Amino acid sequence: MAKNLLREVDVQASVNPNFLESTLTTDISVLESILDLIDNSIDAARDQLLENGVGLDKYGLPNDYSDFKIHIRLGQQSICILDNCGGIDEDTLKTRALRIADPWTHKFGIGHYGIGLKRALLKFGKDYAMSSDDGHVAIKMRFGIQMIGNNSIVGNVYETAGKRNTLFIVSRIKPEVIKDIERDEWFESAVEVLKIRYAVYTSKGLKISISSSYFERFERIRGYIPSLRKDCAIKADKDLLDIDGVRAFIDYGVHEKYYFRSEENHSRAANRDLTQEFGLYFVCNDRVIVFASKAKDYGWKPGAWHSEYNGFVAIVRFVSEDSTKIPWNTIKTAMRTENALFMRVKVNLQHFADTYRADARRLFHKNKNKCGLTSSVKNGNQSSAGTSHGAATNTATSQSQQGQASAGANPNLHIQTWETLLPPEFPCTSNEYILDSFIIEATRVKLRSAPIACIMLLRSILEKSIKAFIISSGEYQAVKDRYFEKIDQDNRRKNKDPLSEEYKNHQTLTLEMMLGWLNDKDIAVEVFGAERPKLALATKNASKHTKKMNGLVHGIDAIDEGQAREIRNEIYALIAFCVQKVALLGSKPHVNPAQYAPSSAKDIL
Repeated sequence: MAKNLLREVDVQASVNPNFLESTLTTDISVLESILDLIDNSIDAARDQLLENGVGLDKYGLPNDYSDFKIHIRLGQQSICILDNCGGIDEDTLKTRALRIADPWTHKFGIGHYGIGLKRALLKFGKDYAMSSDDGHVAIKMRFGIQMIGNNSIVGNVYETAGKRNTLFIVSRIKPEVIKDIERDEWFESAVEVLKIRYAVYTSKGLKISISSSYFERFERIRGYIPSLRKDCAIKADKDLLDIDGVRAFIDYGVHEKYYFRSEENHSRAANRDLTQEFGLYFVCNDRVIVFASKAKDYGWKPGAWHSEYNGFVAIVRFVSEDSTKIPWNTIKTAMRTENALFMRVKVNLQHFADTYRADARRLFHKNKNKCGLTSSVKNGNQSSAGTSHGAATNTATSQSQQGQASAGANPNLHIQTWETLLPPEFPCTSNEYILDSFIIEATRVKLRSAPIACIMLLRSILEKSIKAFIISSGEYQAVKDRYFEKIDQDNRRKNKDPLSEEYKNHQTLTLEMMLGWLNDKDIAVEVFGAERPKLALATKNASKHTKKMNGLVHGIDAIDEGQAREIRNEIYALIAFCVQKVALLGSKPHVNPAQYAPSSAKDIL
């Protein structure tokens, strides 16, 4: 006897968004999520280049990304990524862009598992907004975390503005994300990682930048991986494997800046600074995965690294239209060393290194009189070549420890006798990395050989040191308020409207603002104290010379060595004072959130 149907019930078979969020984001860091977003933008740019028949490099990959820009903004209430890399077309957006784990079909892609975008959004926060224009239509939409992987999302389609771009904004940022991005050391580390990971792309003209509202920082990413010398007795060599649709190019030889002891351009100090750049590099479809490794898993024998390998660089490039075949991990931070393809490559690497060591012994180490190249001109500034970021930081710390007092206080260092822009013993701050890098270079470059470049560098040091001093003293806003108050007063006298608060908030300190503040007599008494006569004169001189220095920067003026010395001598006391104060007070972040990020996702739509 048949049973009677009582009713139908709805059975939930969707994915719990909390499970999806946890599964995708547990093992990925905030920085790795940022890299996922950048990878997606690069894939879109590459698609355009290949479609338009752009020129290719010797590895079969596009050789010019100079038309494309990617910017990451880290705000206190939102995280944004904006690019002009082509936009997302309507069909892709409707069917694949936000579907979890749907494979993408980018040729030579680097965001190859179809989860990078979704994973990054889930990692950062709870609310999202998207605006994309592919040149045909513009699409905008807002959605929340519960809608990813669980529902369709409504997008509003508009007429195209004629400019291809894509913007993603994440708001309601998670507390654990804020704990990372609000730290200055995290931001510094992020910049260094971006420089490494995208070194090949930026060398091809791609413009990547990152800014933070926590520190009023804007950094343009300029990455670097070494090339190989072509003027050495040890010649650069190469190997090629082609396995199942993946080509593995292996280029190996002498680091482009390394010179052996018997060569004319040899510098022991420069070579020491390069040490961290020797070793193995792995690059996948132009994305740098491993930088200067000396690890056993990547091809070195246990304990095989020795100074006789110094200068050795091997760059392995995996290139494939189908990026899922490349032996890298899903977050693109390491190679899968157990992969059969990787092992086919790895077995050759120590042999190449050992061949290099044998050639170095034969050509350079055993016979010190034998020269590997025929140059007859010696390097006149050996210590400045090849300085790495890590070395600059170490040097800055060392110099700061050696001389907390102003260099000008040393009677053995009279200003008229200095050949370099700043004296060799000039102290660094040890807490302002960029300023310290400028100072280190200024202690090496000679006024006689490059007076114009010296004064351009001196202007940068002047502006950076005064700004660091003002921020560390807690006077950032006071300087701005004083400057804009005078402008508003002048506008009122001329029956003009005052400047808007939005305009004021978006302006950062300029050299004109800061020198104007220090030139105020009351301010000078308070800031300079007993040193006011000397420092007030130096400040006045800095204002006098600013026009000349700006003329050099903008290419409308020139100077000789005598004029350069006069400028340096007349403003030196102000720079020394500011650097010394920053070293004592420490570096403090300045927050100007309006300058960098909208308050929420809806603000931009």
